[in-house]
Amino acid sequence: MDFFTLYEKERNRRKQAENLDFARMQADWQGLFFDSERGMRVLGDMLTFCDFFGTSFTGNSTTFFNEGLKYFITMIIDLAGLDNPQGLVKIAQLRAAGQQRRAAQSFYSTQDEKEETDDQF
Repeated sequence: MDFFTLYEKERNRRKQAENLDFARMQADWQGLFFDSERGMRVLGDMLTFCDFFGTSFTGNSTTFFNEGLKYFITMIIDLAGLDNPQGLVKIAQLRAAGQQRRAAQSFYSTQDEKEETDDQF
């Protein structure tokens, strides 16, 4: 065998190993988020915290920080295998569930404040 044939074989072997490692890592991330309701909530909270659905431009140096957050959540979306149409549907569902959860939390915290002020009188 000549050098180029050996080189191509080694290159293909390394590429297969990298693909296997990426597939294993992607399965781990998918299991982390999709095997439980808690994982889905955590992913939804991360999407909210990183302001995935908002704009990152502020007009000052905070823009760079916001872009870093967006890069982080985009990397997680890629590793979790959500960078496809079905994944975008899941992300939209997480966003809707997060909005409902925040609305319920806001309602209950308002109710608690109301009860506290009622108790004072």
